[in-house]
Amino acid sequence: MCGIFGIVAAKNSESVEELPILALNGLSALQHRGTESAGLVGSDGITKNQVEIIKGQGLVRDVFTEDSIYKMKDNRLLIGHNRYSTAGKKKSGINCVQPFVVYTARGTVSIAHNGELVDAKKKRKEVLHEGVGLSTDTDSELIAQMVAKSIALNVKCHTDADYGEITRELAATMSALNMSYSLLVMTYDRIYAIRDPFGNRPLCVGTVFDRETGGEIAYCAASESCAFPMNSKINFEVRPGEIVELSENGIRSVWQMKPQSPLAMCIFEYVYFARNDSEIEGQQVQSVREECGRTMALEDTVEADLIGNVPESSLSAAIGYASQSGIPFEPVFHRNSYVGRSFIQPNNEMRQNAIKMKFGVLKKKVNDQRVVLVDDSIVRGNTMKTLVKLLREAGAKEVHLRIASPPVKFPCFMGINIPTRAELIASNKTIEEICEYVGADSVRYLSVEGLLNSVQKGIEKSTTFAVGHCTACLTGNYPTTIEI
Repeated sequence: MCGIFGIVAAKNSESVEELPILALNGLSALQHRGTESAGLVGSDGITKNQVEIIKGQGLVRDVFTEDSIYKMKDNRLLIGHNRYSTAGKKKSGINCVQPFVVYTARGTVSIAHNGELVDAKKKRKEVLHEGVGLSTDTDSELIAQMVAKSIALNVKCHTDADYGEITRELAATMSALNMSYSLLVMTYDRIYAIRDPFGNRPLCVGTVFDRETGGEIAYCAASESCAFPMNSKINFEVRPGEIVELSENGIRSVWQMKPQSPLAMCIFEYVYFARNDSEIEGQQVQSVREECGRTMALEDTVEADLIGNVPESSLSAAIGYASQSGIPFEPVFHRNSYVGRSFIQPNNEMRQNAIKMKFGVLKKKVNDQRVVLVDDSIVRGNTMKTLVKLLREAGAKEVHLRIASPPVKFPCFMGINIPTRAELIASNKTIEEICEYVGADSVRYLSVEGLLNSVQKGIEKSTTFAVGHCTACLTGNYPTTIEI
């Protein structure tokens, strides 16, 4: 779920000093994808073996200072990363902060990775047995070392290549990897945006324009389009299995692996992860969430006085549910903006503490009312039990939960912190037992078919987007072989 962002100055651009700020703003816009650490690596576009690095644990605003950003002012290329670890504290140390930088036979190569390799253990053993040392247990460093190895092998065969050109090496690495990865790979003079052949994690590229002249000043890539500045446009989303090159000369596709069939774009990007104003598969995320709410209202009816939501990601679904059901929408909670997303906290104790500090109930709205509380998902049940209790204490007569996605029953091995079924409330309890556990009057979920229809309804058929979504956490049907 990590956030990645990259930017390259256009040829003859006079706005190079703006690039660090644009990169910082891009990472800030992707903060919802990871809050544990952040990093930024820059290249001046000339020196093959030297980069500027800023890394630290915490939020973007805490890691980057005015002085550190100023040191990046002469860099014409930058890639950054916000971290969301998926295997507990051992992967959250300072050594694991991305982007990773490796020194190769063609100079420095920097890598920012979103996703998780399902065959990381196997690949790690292979790399270690080949004599390559690893300083962390992250699959992201593993990818960096595999790229470095491929560069070394190809240098022996192709000495006439452009020093910054590593398309062959990246293609060879992709051919050796399973899902899941979206990558930004930076050499001294270009950035490559890469997406696995399943298309599991989102990735898009765009152009930044001068506000006054309208000329091109930079080219960027990001996990989500919300990271692009206002004076930019989305050129396209990186296709599954594609390598896209960003250089001072513009954006071009340089290699295309045969996409997997069926594709497996993570459907939870629509349910929870992505920001409302991002565009994925040619549609705005907010419109999909509203459609999920409308579909849920069609699948289920309940007598109630008002529709409320769990801030913030379920707001659109609640609006959709209210519009379809005819029951008025009212905000019922105040969310403390200074507490992060509890779901992406690395352990259960931190998640519980975040929930307690995060919500306040609007008592006059709910007193003596029958409330339908809409949320995007129930994963562990931590949040919902607390919120139902808060509504009861505020005087709500009835509390009915309507969840704008199906029950999460199976672990994810592709980059979401759901490593075991023991943590999943829907994997261990029936809907009736969940209702009793959280203290609600009723609980209903959106069907798998309803979710898929809501997501696929808005994908423009005239575009090149092929439809295919991973529902493994909902159905147990994994898109590839999982090595545990």
